[in-house]
Amino acid sequence: MKTSAYNHAVWMVRLIAVLALLWPGLSRAALNEDAANAVQTAVYESAATLAAAKRQFSARIKKQRQEIEDLSYQVALAKDAVAAQADAVRRQLRQAQEAFVAELAARDRAYAAAIAAFRKDVEDIASTPEGLEALELFNAGEQVAALARLDDLEEATFRAEEKEAQVRLNIRRATRKRRNATLALEARLKGKLTTDDLIARYETITRLDPGVHWDWVELTRLYTDSGSLTQALAAARQAESTATDDRDRSVAHNEIGNVQVSQGDLPAALSSYRQALSIAQRLASRDEGNTDWQRDLSVSYDRIGTVQVSQGDLVAALSSYRQSLSIRERLASGDEGNTQWQRDLSISYNKIGDVQVSQGDLAAARSSYRQGLSIRQRLASRDEGNTQWQRDLSVSYDRIGTLQVSQGDLAAALSSYRQGLSIAQRLASRDEGNTQWQRDLSVSYNMIGDVQRSQGDLAAALASYRQGLSIRQRLTSRDEGNTQWQRDLSISYNKIGDVQRSQGDLAAALSSYQQALSIAQRLASRDEGNTQWQRDLSVSYDRIGDVQVSQGDLAAALSSYRQGLSIAQRLASRDEGNTDWQRDHSVSSNKIGDVQVSQGDLPAALASYRQGLSIRQRLASRDEGNTQWQRDLSVSYDRIGTVQVSQGDLAAALSSYRRSLSIRQRLASRDEGNTQWQRDLSVSYNKIGAVQVSQGDLAAALSSYRLGLSIRQRLASRDEGNTQWQRDLIVSYFKLMRVATQDGRTAEAIGFLEQALEISNHLTARDKTNAVWANDRRMLQNALAKLRAN
Repeated sequence: MKTSAYNHAVWMVRLIAVLALLWPGLSRAALNEDAANAVQTAVYESAATLAAAKRQFSARIKKQRQEIEDLSYQVALAKDAVAAQADAVRRQLRQAQEAFVAELAARDRAYAAAIAAFRKDVEDIASTPEGLEALELFNAGEQVAALARLDDLEEATFRAEEKEAQVRLNIRRATRKRRNATLALEARLKGKLTTDDLIARYETITRLDPGVHWDWVELTRLYTDSGSLTQALAAARQAESTATDDRDRSVAHNEIGNVQVSQGDLPAALSSYRQALSIAQRLASRDEGNTDWQRDLSVSYDRIGTVQVSQGDLVAALSSYRQSLSIRERLASGDEGNTQWQRDLSISYNKIGDVQVSQGDLAAARSSYRQGLSIRQRLASRDEGNTQWQRDLSVSYDRIGTLQVSQGDLAAALSSYRQGLSIAQRLASRDEGNTQWQRDLSVSYNMIGDVQRSQGDLAAALASYRQGLSIRQRLTSRDEGNTQWQRDLSISYNKIGDVQRSQGDLAAALSSYQQALSIAQRLASRDEGNTQWQRDLSVSYDRIGDVQVSQGDLAAALSSYRQGLSIAQRLASRDEGNTDWQRDHSVSSNKIGDVQVSQGDLPAALASYRQGLSIRQRLASRDEGNTQWQRDLSVSYDRIGTVQVSQGDLAAALSSYRRSLSIRQRLASRDEGNTQWQRDLSVSYNKIGAVQVSQGDLAAALSSYRLGLSIRQRLASRDEGNTQWQRDLIVSYFKLMRVATQDGRTAEAIGFLEQALEISNHLTARDKTNAVWANDRRMLQNALAKLRAN
């Protein structure tokens, strides 16, 4: 009671005024013990109570005030006492104060009304922890400290109010921007806005209002389209954290899985997709009439199938895809005007077709692809500005083209691929930030390059491959962690290396292959369960081995081939129904056999070749229309025949060669523009001619060799830069020289050698490091010198 009544009253009025600003309209609640004590102290010491006590002064009032003073002193002394004792003294003080105020109120009705209003205001103050703390400071005589505390509270409250107002404003702004973004998505679909434009919009929306699940889903997809996978995964996890129901959570799990697939983390992706599937199955079973939930279920099966394909489990993948197809057929048949369901159906047909191709069932694949193409042609014709439908159509043309390649119809395949390319070029030119469209364009260039190479147009093929490479280098420079882009880049290096090897530029080819191998090794070491990456690594070893053979380094080549074979064997043993892996195994076996022949180990070579033949016979018997498998079979017969010649078994060799010839005649008659098949046919004629020479049948041999030469002259005249075809001519002239020499026609033999040597000189001038060409030239010079000497 050291403070004067006047000052106490002034401070208390200010205290109440400030707190009224901070806590307007607070509802009264039951006060705890500390708050009740503080309120009663404030009421007792208020100016109104002091004034009423003076007006009603009596011996009783004086005695009561003295008792209160004594209890206050005891409360101060009891601070260090046990809690129960201190609480008891404080209760006594409060009760004494209450009795004092009650007696004054009973004597003075005006005071009673005023003190009731005052008590209400003070109780409101004490109803919050901050107010109670300030009130206790005030009651303790620390009015300045209490006021400073109240000023801080006032400032914090105003900041909170400003923050709340800003948040409400941001949410309103985000709502308007979200409506605009919906239109922007449509504009992007029509090619009017870029991916980066949309990313900027959704980054702004999620910054203004970060609690909306679907905003994060859209941003995840946009980041993925732009190749920003780290940001995409972060956005997908935000979508998960803001999910408000099971369906939202299912969508978020799928989005996370999509990003993990792009990052190459297949086990994590499969786990994410299965979490989504579990939710989708639960929802779909609850209401079969809810088409959104049914579609979600089909999407989950689709995504799981895609991972299973990447892991090499084709049987499981086909099962997953067919479960998805079943749902989509039901939905699409129920509403043919629903373009989303129609598009979903086309996707299912394509995915099933992909698996059927991998399993070697080309007839079934053709049916699946054409069902998908038919749907996409209808959709694309409805709206030429819909970039998604246009891209879908491009993808269908690509798939049909790939199937036509497998069937040996290169002209049709080139036409299909160019239809796809035309669409891809239009899309890519509209949005350089859309990495999916850029990647699509690189794929189209590669596919066209593949056909051009098969047709023998190496210059055109190299130009196509380099256009694809340029795009892929730009993509990988944007995000080195994107494993899909890294794999794409390795494929481009391999394709360019293939052409360079065909052109005889071995140093350049080896450099290209080694760049591809470096990428394949990094990817394969990241995930041994990713069978695609393991297969890529096997192929890289094979390609490097091919160059090493051409350079004459057989030991290094054998080592490279065996590394490839080891991987191929592991994969083939995992799934006998995966025809790609089975074929890879046969290719590796043949390559090792080739080196063993060059090293003189004929029994080992024959064993290697027969291992490859056994696989190829099984494949070829599954589908006679698969021209790749038929050609593979002819190659195996060829190789076995070569070993049989070296072992002196001419009858067996002639039988093997003729089996090969029979297959190649059928293939070559199907497509005269397929230069690979035409060259294969010339090889068969030469091999048969060689056996006929050894058997002494020079007339038959001459006929066989001339048939081979005729084909090779046509090929060489088509592309003088194709060093393989030029060298083939050397071989044919040399074989004809040998027959002419044996038949006593020396002048004719010299003419053949001179033509061969002229070609050889041109080749060795192009690449002096090519051991095969250098050896050819020395052999021809020696043979010519001997003939002239005779």
